[in-house]
Amino acid sequence: MKNSRLIGVIFLAGICLSFMGCSETQNDERLQPSDSAAITFDASRYEDFADYVSQTRNNLQNYKIYLNPKNSIKELEAATPFELRPDASCPANQPAKGILLIHGLSDMPFAMRDLGEAFAERCFLTRSILLPGHGTRAADLLNISYTDWLNAARFALKTLQDEVDDVYVGGFSLGGLLATRLAIDDPSIRGIFAFSPALSLQKSGRLRQTVWLRYIIDWADRDPPDDFARYEAIPMNGLAETWLFMDDFQETLSTKPLTVPLFLAQSDDDVIIDAGMNKQLFQQYALSDLSKAIIYAQKPPQQIDDNDARIKYINSYLPAQRIAGFSHQAVHISPDNSHYGASGTYRNCGYHHSGENTDKAENCLTSEDVWFTEIFNHNNPYLPEDAITARLTFNPLFKQLLEEIDGFLTHLDDTS
Repeated sequence: MKNSRLIGVIFLAGICLSFMGCSETQNDERLQPSDSAAITFDASRYEDFADYVSQTRNNLQNYKIYLNPKNSIKELEAATPFELRPDASCPANQPAKGILLIHGLSDMPFAMRDLGEAFAERCFLTRSILLPGHGTRAADLLNISYTDWLNAARFALKTLQDEVDDVYVGGFSLGGLLATRLAIDDPSIRGIFAFSPALSLQKSGRLRQTVWLRYIIDWADRDPPDDFARYEAIPMNGLAETWLFMDDFQETLSTKPLTVPLFLAQSDDDVIIDAGMNKQLFQQYALSDLSKAIIYAQKPPQQIDDNDARIKYINSYLPAQRIAGFSHQAVHISPDNSHYGASGTYRNCGYHHSGENTDKAENCLTSEDVWFTEIFNHNNPYLPEDAITARLTFNPLFKQLLEEIDGFLTHLDDTS
């Protein structure tokens, strides 16, 4: 999901509407919807998960706009749903457990690859889907409904349940919200892994205005792309449907608490989700004693005031690595990731903010003195004065995160 600057864009739309009707010139092909029939999800099109992957890949080949056509094979793979069989060291018989991983708003299955490989090493049959409206062009989110996202997730869940005994679900941001909703509807799910989940959003009261604004103005943000693995431009409709889904989820949760054990991991510095409210929802509605929350904080509390032993704080201020806090996008990504990792090909320097300080935006790409944090958190007291900043796109403590996941899984196995 996009950063908090979008909220300002939304309210500036009111000013825009006073002049020339907010006309939008869409000369960019990515801002023009495709005629892909796959935008509205229909499970009857697919025989099984393999057929779903095949048809989705064909649809991408027909409608996808590439950031760099010379890199089309890699970009196509990033958007294609995937299945990972259990590691070769696992028992050769049919896998007994499986997990469905779901990416976030504007993302692609590539974002779930690191976790997917980790679960495959732990003998899971691992699958990840491409949410409708994603992977092709940003404008394919202009007419999407959150029910399409939910229907796609339910289809993938059913195909997994047909093949394994114990099913888990997981996701990042919007995907974490989807995974948690699946478990509310189906308590037979063994466990949930929610990374920076959009259970509650920052400035949600303002974000709800997108529900009507989308009928007046199409785009909350039309920034040019700089990352082949996610959309940069965001339609107002994508934000509106996310808010509607979150609102429906919270209403459902208030009447139907979550009994499936939940593993939640998030950053206290997150500018997208409301980390404090997520924590409250966890404490109030995640009823299982086996549930666990990992919260990355710059200054972890010395003791937990609420006495909830299920919550663990981990220090996110790592000055030796020039890290002054974890971002929304960092928690679920390995530092070894070829694109987003510590030595990856991509650095999030925020081209959409370059007008605020062009020199810093340009220096960010090449400087060895960059500090990593949540996006442009210049008021961060842990940053040196006049620090050049980039958004952290990986979790430097990813191995520790996997150890926490292992502990969670062990406790689940001990109670089965």
